Amino acid sequence: MNNNNMANEFGGADDMIWSYFENSPDVVFILDKDKRIIFFNKNASKYILSDSGKSVESGDSIYSFISPTLVASFDLHFHKTLNGEPIERNINVFNPVNDKWWSVSYQPIYKNEDITAVSITISDITTTKKTERQHEEISNVSRVGGWEADYINNTNYWSPVTKQIIDLPEDYPVGMYSALDFYKEGADRETVKQAIREALATGKGFDLELQAKTATGKIIWTRTKGKTESHNGKVVRLYGTFQDTTEKRSIYEDLLISQQYYKSLFEQNPNAVFALDLNEKFISVNENAALLAESTVPEMLGSSFAPYCPEEEVARVMENFNKTQKGISISYDCGFITAKGNRKEINITNLPIIINGVVVAIYAIAKDISESISAKNQLEKSEANLRTVFDNTDIGYVLLTDSFKIVSFNNHAQAYILSKHQPPLKENEYMTGTVDDARSIDIAEVQDNVRKGKKVIYERNIKSSGNDDQWYNITFHPVSGMQNEVLGIIMEIENITARKKSELELNKSFNLLNEQNKRLLNFSYIISHNLRSHTSNIKSILTFLEDAENEDEKVEMMEHLKNVSNSLDETIHNLNDVVSINNSVNLIYRPLFLIEFISKATDVLKEQIIQKKVIIDNKLLIDTSVNFNPAFLESIMLNFLSNAIKYSHPDRRPVITLDSYLDNGQFVLIIADNGIGIDLEKNGDKLFGFYKTFNGNSDARGLGLFICKNQVEYMGGKIEVESELGRGTTFKIFFK
Repeated sequence: MNNNNMANEFGGADDMIWSYFENSPDVVFILDKDKRIIFFNKNASKYILSDSGKSVESGDSIYSFISPTLVASFDLHFHKTLNGEPIERNINVFNPVNDKWWSVSYQPIYKNEDITAVSITISDITTTKKTERQHEEISNVSRVGGWEADYINNTNYWSPVTKQIIDLPEDYPVGMYSALDFYKEGADRETVKQAIREALATGKGFDLELQAKTATGKIIWTRTKGKTESHNGKVVRLYGTFQDTTEKRSIYEDLLISQQYYKSLFEQNPNAVFALDLNEKFISVNENAALLAESTVPEMLGSSFAPYCPEEEVARVMENFNKTQKGISISYDCGFITAKGNRKEINITNLPIIINGVVVAIYAIAKDISESISAKNQLEKSEANLRTVFDNTDIGYVLLTDSFKIVSFNNHAQAYILSKHQPPLKENEYMTGTVDDARSIDIAEVQDNVRKGKKVIYERNIKSSGNDDQWYNITFHPVSGMQNEVLGIIMEIENITARKKSELELNKSFNLLNEQNKRLLNFSYIISHNLRSHTSNIKSILTFLEDAENEDEKVEMMEHLKNVSNSLDETIHNLNDVVSINNSVNLIYRPLFLIEFISKATDVLKEQIIQKKVIIDNKLLIDTSVNFNPAFLESIMLNFLSNAIKYSHPDRRPVITLDSYLDNGQFVLIIADNGIGIDLEKNGDKLFGFYKTFNGNSDARGLGLFICKNQVEYMGGKIEVESELGRGTTFKIFFK
C-alpha cells in the first residue's frame, strides 16, 4: 500500500505526516489488527535486512522478523495499545550481534474514533546508552554514589555505588530513617542528623566529612553532600552525593606523619645523616655527621664533601655520586678523612631526593665501620683454622661480621639457604634479606645478645623439595678476640628433623593417652552410676520372682522386669550417644552458615513454636559462619532451642534471642530466653551433668546439655551460662 492509499485509509491524514514517517531517521512500522505490515519506511527495510538478512514486504506478518524470545513481550504491548493504552515509556532492547541499543514505542492509530492499526517506532539509542555506561564506570572508579530522600512519598534511594561503599547488596532496601544508622554512632551520626534538620528548616545544603560503619563492620571516612528541592516554600526532597574518602584521608594523615618521621629520622638518627646539593656541598648535617667528621655542623654547612674523601677513593665515590644523580640508590664502603686528618672506614648509602621527577639533591647515611673492618681482618686470619671444621661437618656454618656481612660459609649452610628458595650465599654480601624472612629472625636481638657474649637459638620448620617437613636449630654464637671482645658471629644451622619428629610423636602419644584416660575415667563413672541401679533392680526382681507364691505375683514381677529392661535399654542407647562423641575422630570441619542450622532447628520445632507462639529474634547477619562439624552444630542448635521452648515461662510469651560478638577474636554465639530460669547457686555445678534435671519437667532426661557440652568442648570451644530464676537464661557458646 503506497503513502497516498495509506493517507486515505486512515482518515485522510495529511501528506506531511506520511512524508515524516517515510523520511523519519527512526524505524517505523504500521501493523493492522492481525499484526501484518501495512506500511514501513526505508529505514525499517534496512533494519530488517541488517538484523535478520530478510527483505520486508507489505502484508508480511511481523512475527517473521521477531526473535522468539521477544514474542511474549511484543504481544503484551501490542494488545495493550489496541485497547487504547499507548506504551509511552521506552522499552530498551540490546542486540549483542551489532552492539546496538534500541528504544521501542507503540502508538494506536485511530479512524473514526476506532483503533484500526498500531504504529511501532524503533529508535537507535546506542550513543545515549554508551554515554550512560561511561558515566556509570566513572562513578564506580571514583567511588562516588548518589542518594535521595523524597519527603512527599516518604521514600529513600541509594545508588549502586553508595551501597557498594557501605558493603550492601544492590537489592538491599534502605529505609527512610535507617539509612542514618550507617554513620558511626555518636558525634558523626548526630552531626548528619542535625545537618538534615537544618536543611529541611532552611533549605540550605550541606557538605560533611564523617565516619561511617559498613554492613561488614568496617569503619570508613565518607564525604556526604546534600542539596534541597522545595515546593511552595517547603523542602520536599533532599539529594546529593556520597563518596568514600578513606584513602584520601589516609594519604593526608600519612603525609603529616611522614613529615614528622623525616624530621625525627634526620635529627635522632644514630648514624651520620647529611644532604648534598648537586655540586657535592653540604646543605644539611645532623650532629652525628659532625661527630663522624670531627667537626661542627656550622663548619660543615656549605663546605664541599671532597676534602673528606681519600685520594685513592675519589674516582669510585664520584662514580657512585653520579649514579645517584641519575636516580639510583647505592650503598658501598669507603674511606673517610676527618677534619683532624684521621682516617675512618664508613659504609655510606646514597639516596636521590626527587621533586617533580627531577633529582635535586642527594641524601646520605653514613656509618662508622672501622671496628667492623678491623674485626673482619682478624676473622679472615682465623678462617684457615676454621675451614677444615666448616667443610667436614654435618652442621651448616656461616661466619659473619657483627653487621651480618658474610665472611665465609660451608656447603651445608648453602644447602639450607637454597632449600628455602632464597638467593645463594655470597661472601662480602649482607645476609639480612636471607635471614629476615616471613618467620622473622630478629637481627637486632641477635646482635644485642651476641655483643653481650650470649648465644641466640631459633627453631625453624621448612618444606623440603619433596614437600617433607624439615626442622632446624639456628644458633648464633659470638666470636671473641683475645680480650674477650666480640669480633663477629658464627651462625650454626643444625638439622634436628629426626629428633623433632620423635618429640612430636611422643607429645602426640602423650596427649592421646591423657585424653583417652580422661574419657575412660568419665565413662567408667557413667557406667558405674547408671548401670549399677539397673543390675540391682534386676537382681531384686529375680529374687522376688523365685519366691513368688502364685501366678499373679509372677506376672507382676515379670512386668517389673520388663520395665527395668526397657529402662536399661534406654540407658545403653544414651551411653552410646556419649561414646560416639568421645570416640569421634577425624571429624569434618568446614565453614557453616549459622542461619542455615537455625532454620533447620526451627523447622523441626515448628509445631512447638506455633503452639507456644514463640518469638525468634534472630540478630545474626545472613553470612555469619563458624568452622564446625555439621552434625554437632545441628545437634547443638536443636538442643538449645528445644530447651528454651520446653522451659518457657507459663505467664509470658516466649522470646528467644540469637546474637553474637567477638571475645578477643573468638566468635561467641548468644542464645537467650525469657523462660523460667535456673537457680545457678543450687544447680550450677550439675547443670551440664549426665542425667541431671532440676526443672521438674516430666519428660526431661538430663542428657541434652551434657551432649552439647561434650560436642562443643571436643571441637575446642566452651559454654558459659547466665541465669536468674523466673527471668530467663542466656547461654554463650565460644567457638574455636
